[in-house]
Amino acid sequence: FAKTGSKQAVLGEYKYVDDFREVIARVEQLYAETGKPVESTLDLETVGLDPYKLPDEGHPGAYIVTVQLSVEVGKSYVKRFDSKELEEAGFTDMSLLEQLAWILSSDKISMGGANLKFDLHWIAVRAGLECTNFRFDTTLVGSLLDENRSNGLDVHVKIYAPELGGYSDEFDKKIDKSRMDLVPADTMLPYAGGDTDGCLRVRKAMKADLLKDNRLAGFYVNILHPSARAFEMVERGGVMVDMDAYKELESDLHKELDTLTTAARSIIGGRIVAKHHDPDKRGGLNLTKASLLVDFMFSPMGLNLKPQMTTEKSGAPSTALEHLLMFKDVPEAAEFVGLLKNYSSATKTLQTYVYGFQKHIRSDGNFHPSYYFFAGNKDEGEGGTNTGRLSCKDPAFQTIPKHTKWAKKLRRCFPAPPGMLVLENDYSQGELRVIACLANEETMIEAYRQNMDLHVITSGRFAGYSYEDMLKLKKENKELFDSIRQLGKAGNFGLIYGMGAEGFQAYAEGNYGVKLALEEAAKFRNGFFETYHKLPVYHKDYKAFAKKNGYVVSPLGRMRHLPLINSVKGDVRATAERQSINSPVQGCLSDMLIWAISISHQRGWFESSPCFGAIHDAKYAYIPEDNHEFYIERELEVMESLPFEKVGWKPQLVFTADAKFGKTMADLKEYERKK
Repeated sequence: FAKTGSKQAVLGEYKYVDDFREVIARVEQLYAETGKPVESTLDLETVGLDPYKLPDEGHPGAYIVTVQLSVEVGKSYVKRFDSKELEEAGFTDMSLLEQLAWILSSDKISMGGANLKFDLHWIAVRAGLECTNFRFDTTLVGSLLDENRSNGLDVHVKIYAPELGGYSDEFDKKIDKSRMDLVPADTMLPYAGGDTDGCLRVRKAMKADLLKDNRLAGFYVNILHPSARAFEMVERGGVMVDMDAYKELESDLHKELDTLTTAARSIIGGRIVAKHHDPDKRGGLNLTKASLLVDFMFSPMGLNLKPQMTTEKSGAPSTALEHLLMFKDVPEAAEFVGLLKNYSSATKTLQTYVYGFQKHIRSDGNFHPSYYFFAGNKDEGEGGTNTGRLSCKDPAFQTIPKHTKWAKKLRRCFPAPPGMLVLENDYSQGELRVIACLANEETMIEAYRQNMDLHVITSGRFAGYSYEDMLKLKKENKELFDSIRQLGKAGNFGLIYGMGAEGFQAYAEGNYGVKLALEEAAKFRNGFFETYHKLPVYHKDYKAFAKKNGYVVSPLGRMRHLPLINSVKGDVRATAERQSINSPVQGCLSDMLIWAISISHQRGWFESSPCFGAIHDAKYAYIPEDNHEFYIERELEVMESLPFEKVGWKPQLVFTADAKFGKTMADLKEYERKK
């Protein structure tokens, strides 16, 4: 409205077509006139979001309702299927199939879309076609240009093509998009046509913005777009699931919860148990019920402890687990708090990773998570992060825990197919190597060049041991060596971003089980920055750059916009300052991982050793059991020889990678490199 003076969209010429002969003829004409590939956009309307959904009572199952294309601004050609049977017939009609195949592969077309990975997945499943001319995705580029906004097409159209802005607003308010098959044809046309027309207008405007920054454009062309293409295949292949292992895990969790509930009843006492009896819960009690926890921990009915944290609204004692864990060293509360921690872990595993995940098993028995490389439109139920870090949903496979009590049994539910093994790859101390290069920290760089263990260097100096003494201690007293080295891990990963002494004290205990007095934490912190004296310089320089420019740039070219870096509010400013320090490092490592996956895909390796996902900073693939060393070595070679010159970075270090392999995600053993 601010840009055009009207909330009314000015629609283009959109029409239903029987096939795409007219589209192809127009492409041929435009190509003959310019000699350049015709920038086009593709979109689908579908029944639901799951291309694998089978028909059931009251639901037709998965099918494509419309396929729409724009090859010039202001026009859209829409092919509609009014039933699943018509869609199936359409995709066996050789004339229509051949037309679509040409459109998706012709060098005369430069295909684009908005999160086109989604649509191409459907086309592959329903029509068996692949797209080879996909060049530009507005959700990916939009998230590079401004990752802090919602990057849905409707938002982009209002920003970049305001004359068409709002074309979908009324439709979005009134229509149940899970049943697009029920939308009348005259209601569908402005929406479906507007999607590709709007996307094409946005594409042209975004392209001009992207090309203003050569590094950002290079990042998109060399890393982000190829990675998104690789994850089309990751999503289609899916994650194999062992339902027998899942049933065993579910049974074990129920037994654990029953045992814990019985133990809790005896600790809590009859009066509180009677008050909070719940016949709908196993054991007649819900141990996470807030009022029960308050009664037992903080009221005269129970322990009557003094709360350390209260809720913001009511001022009542907080029942958050982090608050209750503050009482783990109070003798009368210790047993119950420990029990509650185990109960919460088991409940989380059961509700989220057993019941929650199993809702997303598709008709082929596998998970097919949707991966996001951008900040999606939360109103549309999309995922994504504004840091650019990879995430996925349905299910959120990247959240699978690795170190909880139930992690191993959960990961056993995800085996390799027969004759295959699970391969896990990650970068060895990747964040530390990245920040060593960015800060040009000579001590860290030299240590890595000499293949020294940085955790041993960091912890040994604090404990009064030389590096040689620490290696000797490893042979003579492995338990003491491990405890000292653990402090080094806490220091390296906790302090590289400038954490204060109090924060480091809490971080070391919470993440690594290392208890330090505040004075010890401060002493360790001071010694850390004396040892690695270039890190504070890096912190200062990147904060100053962000304050001046409003953004920072990773060594691969991704930008992290920080519009609040100069806020007058101290807490807001401090958050942005932390992001200016850690975003270039964490974003770089995540992007290196997806870059390696994309190179494996481009080399055609997915046919023999398909990647099936990424969790945190590790990637996972299925590899043949026979000659598995060959497949492991070639994946390690890709990770360790990324073509950084393509994006203008010359790191001082090689980023070494590690590998683990086994029959399931739980049973992984270290791979010993060939000499």
